[in-house]
Amino acid sequence: MSLIVKIVGLLLALQIFAAPIAAFSQYFQRLYDVDSSQEWGTNIFIKPDSTYFIFGTQINTTTTDKWKLFNLTISSDGSTILGKKILKYDSLDLFMGLPGEMKKLRNGYLCPMSVQWSFGTYWRGWAGFLKYNSVGDTVLLKTFTDTSIYFDVMACCAMLPDSTYIFGGLHDLNTPSSYPGYLIHTDSIGDTIWTHSYKKYSGQSAIINNIIPLLDGRIVVGAMTTFQEYISGFGNIDHNSPWLMLLNNMGVILKDTVYGSKYMIGRKGACGELYADVNGGYIVIGNFDSLVTSDPSDPQNFPAYIAHLDTDFRITWITELSYVSDEGHRQGVLVRQLHDSTYLMVGDSWDTTSYDKGFAAKIGRTGDIIWSHSYVSQPLQNAYLRDAIEKPDGSIVLTGTTFNDTLPSWHQHRDMWLIDIDSNGCEVANCNISAVPPNPIKTELNFSIFPNPTSGNLSVRASKSGKLIVYNLLGQKIAEYTIRGTTMDLQLPSWMSAGLYLGRFNSDDGFESEEIRIVYQP
Repeated sequence: MSLIVKIVGLLLALQIFAAPIAAFSQYFQRLYDVDSSQEWGTNIFIKPDSTYFIFGTQINTTTTDKWKLFNLTISSDGSTILGKKILKYDSLDLFMGLPGEMKKLRNGYLCPMSVQWSFGTYWRGWAGFLKYNSVGDTVLLKTFTDTSIYFDVMACCAMLPDSTYIFGGLHDLNTPSSYPGYLIHTDSIGDTIWTHSYKKYSGQSAIINNIIPLLDGRIVVGAMTTFQEYISGFGNIDHNSPWLMLLNNMGVILKDTVYGSKYMIGRKGACGELYADVNGGYIVIGNFDSLVTSDPSDPQNFPAYIAHLDTDFRITWITELSYVSDEGHRQGVLVRQLHDSTYLMVGDSWDTTSYDKGFAAKIGRTGDIIWSHSYVSQPLQNAYLRDAIEKPDGSIVLTGTTFNDTLPSWHQHRDMWLIDIDSNGCEVANCNISAVPPNPIKTELNFSIFPNPTSGNLSVRASKSGKLIVYNLLGQKIAEYTIRGTTMDLQLPSWMSAGLYLGRFNSDDGFESEEIRIVYQP
């Protein structure tokens, strides 16, 4: 698959204006249409006057500059568009970063973005960012990169404690290749302070999805890395797995952890997956790679999960959102933390017998599923949710896109979608919230090896049964051991060369240790 197909697929998953067409008795659900473009609402904010500020992407395949950005101010009851602005970049395509990745500044908004255009067989592109003021006017558009050489994408951003900015995405040559993740640290007007590229495995790709600044100047980064693993009975399997990094203030890796073959980045959303938790630690969303079947009608085909990690990136609890008959497969695109410190997961649900639906679920502080709902604007039409914001009364407003079939046939396309729900996820009062999926798996994994450095003999202590896999620095598997019991003695292969190796323990119930560095000194 070419690089451009991968990137366009990623950005389509990210993803103004006039006629509201549907309303419920107590809350509102509305589409906003302006022309024959497709509009995706991807970022939502509430202004001090209780109106909604929506940012998103507009796609029009009939024009040269097919991709543009927009922002809208919408009245608090959802009925009226109070202002709208569309931004384009000459005749080039302008892409917004991942859903929910815009950041609120003191007097405006910070938006990661990319300017891209076709160049023969391949694409070229500038990574960059936008600053909007409080009414949605563009006050700064900054681009980076020598586009004669590179094709870059900016997916996420953050403001650091010293009021400088950091942007994350990918960095690639104009030809399809295994691209690395990329960070750009700038001052407040976009002048570069430093840049870093990140690649976990040689010959594999990576992309930075989320950035979390810490108060001490360090930076936590959520990324995706690809890798290939041989699985008995399945052959070589390609994985897109979470890659979590702790960096110093110059972007140097202090610690990193990859979650292996049982965990993956979301298949439909392919979006950001790491979030700071006000309760401490981090929240990760994605899918389990069950390796059972590739049949999308199979209930075990890549169920979604939400997990809590401690500050060392170790799983403290994990909840599976398995297939349920009234919602199908559920896919989280992002997580928002609510005022009561619980978690709201937003995204899509689908199965093989109906159209895609918007999806949201409220998850408790220990991983219990409090409620889960799917949402449609009209029957037999696809619908997708991309961001959410909680109002002071505990109700929630969701934004995304859905197909509009109320217009003449020549004008049917996806329009920006806005839904107001109560704190129980209901579009109407007293909806049924009793059908709650099973409680989560809650456990801890303790694992250690010694001595380290080792001359070849290893003692393993594990709180669970599972498998220990040893890799070289190229990601190639050197040895695999089945662990049964709390303590076992192992022998590394005698043909190994002296040096640094990496170990990872996968428990039988789906938990994975942090990466272990093994120093072999025969």
